[in-house]
Amino acid sequence: MSTIPIATTHHVDIAFEAAPVSSRMVATLIDYVLFFAGMALMYAILDIFKSASEGSPILSYVLAAIYLLLIAGLILAPLIQEAFLDGQTIGKRMLGIRVIALDGSSPSMGAFFTRWLMGLIELVGSVGVIGLVSVVLTKYSQRLGDLVAGTVVVKVPKGVNVRSLRVDAAPNHVVMFPGVRLLTDEDVRVIRDVLHSTSAGISQNASIAIIDKTALRVAAKIRATHEFTSRDFLLRVLADFASVMT
Repeated sequence: MSTIPIATTHHVDIAFEAAPVSSRMVATLIDYVLFFAGMALMYAILDIFKSASEGSPILSYVLAAIYLLLIAGLILAPLIQEAFLDGQTIGKRMLGIRVIALDGSSPSMGAFFTRWLMGLIELVGSVGVIGLVSVVLTKYSQRLGDLVAGTVVVKVPKGVNVRSLRVDAAPNHVVMFPGVRLLTDEDVRVIRDVLHSTSAGISQNASIAIIDKTALRVAAKIRATHEFTSRDFLLRVLADFASVMT
């Protein structure tokens, strides 16, 4: 299984495990099954109203417009799901894989669109064979859409999700490091990922080194000195950030 090194904005390398080809294939199969199930349901529903529209041109046009909108929605479903489900479709979520950008961040809408559009081209041009060959042959298991969009598909570590990475400040929290206002949302996301690096399959020694390096860079950015351990410092920074941003 190939490993994908991601250089974060703090110049800390975090290794992600590329999603297995088998997982990607099963996830795609699930998405296609749901697509055709949606098509069948759409046809069944519209067929019920079709008889009612006979003899009424206006109703016929309305049904035709609804039909086209539903088809468009089904075709766009993978794009919509990945954009609003943190890089996952239903199939990807069931298989525990997701799409990320090459810098470890969530892909932009443009990247998701490019990836989706290339997927249609791959499907129409070769019934997905070109995409499969590309996944097998490329270093980071990228299909053509990933190569063009600058994305990769990785395994999602079990027990780690966006909500588990959140640190909330208590109502009476006293901000110790006001310089946290200099941090960006991306900085905070990197800190959260680093704190959970052991859950992502990184060895304990490597995780400690990453946390120490990140703490030094964060302290420099927010112009802070402290006597905490690196982990406790980063947790305090997250709590302070949550407090000043509410």
